[in-house]
Amino acid sequence: MSFETVRSIPIQLYVVALTGALLVLCLRVVGCKTQDGLSEREPTEVSQVVPAEPAPQPIPTPTPVAQPQPTEAAAQPVKPTEPKPAVAKPEPAPPCKKMTTKKEVKEEGRGNNEFVAKMYGKLRRTKGNLFISPLSIRTACAMAYGGAKNKTATQMAKALSYRFADEQLHATMCTAAHELTREQEGVSVSLANALWRQKEFAVLDSYVELNRSFYNAQQYEVDFKTATEAARQTINQKIEEQTKGKVVECIPKTGVTADTKLVLTNAIHFKGTWLTQFDATQTQTQPFFITPKKKVDVPLMAVKSRFRYREVDDLQLIELPYAGKAFSMVVILPTKPNGLKKLERSLSAEKLAEWQTSMYKRPLQLYLPKFTITWGTEDLSKQLIQLGMKDAFKSHKADFSGITGQKGLFIDGVFHKTLIEVTEQGTEAAGATAVAMRKGGPPEPPPTFRADRPFLFIIKDTITGAILFIGRLTDPTA
Repeated sequence: MSFETVRSIPIQLYVVALTGALLVLCLRVVGCKTQDGLSEREPTEVSQVVPAEPAPQPIPTPTPVAQPQPTEAAAQPVKPTEPKPAVAKPEPAPPCKKMTTKKEVKEEGRGNNEFVAKMYGKLRRTKGNLFISPLSIRTACAMAYGGAKNKTATQMAKALSYRFADEQLHATMCTAAHELTREQEGVSVSLANALWRQKEFAVLDSYVELNRSFYNAQQYEVDFKTATEAARQTINQKIEEQTKGKVVECIPKTGVTADTKLVLTNAIHFKGTWLTQFDATQTQTQPFFITPKKKVDVPLMAVKSRFRYREVDDLQLIELPYAGKAFSMVVILPTKPNGLKKLERSLSAEKLAEWQTSMYKRPLQLYLPKFTITWGTEDLSKQLIQLGMKDAFKSHKADFSGITGQKGLFIDGVFHKTLIEVTEQGTEAAGATAVAMRKGGPPEPPPTFRADRPFLFIIKDTITGAILFIGRLTDPTA
């Protein structure tokens, strides 16, 4: 049967960000034949899969392709095959096919921060702690956007707040990646992308080349059809290596099937030490007020130093730079115990920029809880649809013909999982900031910034202003 008879193929995205700056995205393409009137999400559709015939010629691969042994893997489905080349950790990308200016990178950073506010606005009603990587979501989706056409591409660009289109967008993303991964003291940022395709599944050379040239995406062959579990574990093992053992079992057992045709993985790892570290001997167990009437005991870190700070709109803001000052964490603390909801309702890209621009450096006493947040896995399809990315999720409207040369691909799910850990030394997750100084008047007593109640926080690139992560801590013990 020719590929033209495959009328719809769902795409499933798994996005995983870890400990302050780690993202994994998997794009699952499953070949299936739809029937009139049948929803693309109904299980019946998957059971009526008609896989595409092997391409007459092998796909040219600009990067080396692993050749797992299907017979052995099928006999021992729980034994992962070893992809080649095996990369234990993400490597810096080679020079981009096309580089853009710092002005364009900053403009795309503003688009990223606009998406931050939009996506957070859709998620703020979820209960408990929250931690997402908007930059990672946009970057991962940009790889899929590279194969989108016509109205599908237009809707994706608007929903994801892309400032540029087509090659200009990918070039800007690539340039930004090089800025993020530049060598610097006290901070490590690395990225790794890969394309895992079913043996003999035909993907356009142009799509493979786009991902290689702008996202340094390594290409591998696996055998989902006859060694599904071995292929899944092979990908998970690679992800675990790239995330230094932090992300285990990224793709669940139901995440890939014998009909899976393509998986894209994108890993971003960030680890930073504080410029001014907390003294562990000063960390003490103190109450954290989840609500005015409910509290839990948590380890509260303490340090007295000079930080950029501001008080505005019933809020306290403080910026904690990482070593090298190229990245920082900004904590936004409502002055009222129950002020978090009001803060979240008012959140916008403009306010985030305004608040940070007016911060100034001064001595103060800081108290911040040690905490770890694990969030997800959550499917962000609903939120992306609400933001206007509608056609991409509909089998009869989606146009991802830039991936295979044919229509029939549609996004079936976008899954996001995150984890961040904040300690006295710094952050392992997934600086040239101008400092406004105040002059005149008698010296004021140093203020106290005591984060013993729910607050928001972001981790950003201080040079471009792009927000890598945004989170909400409501209960450090959850």
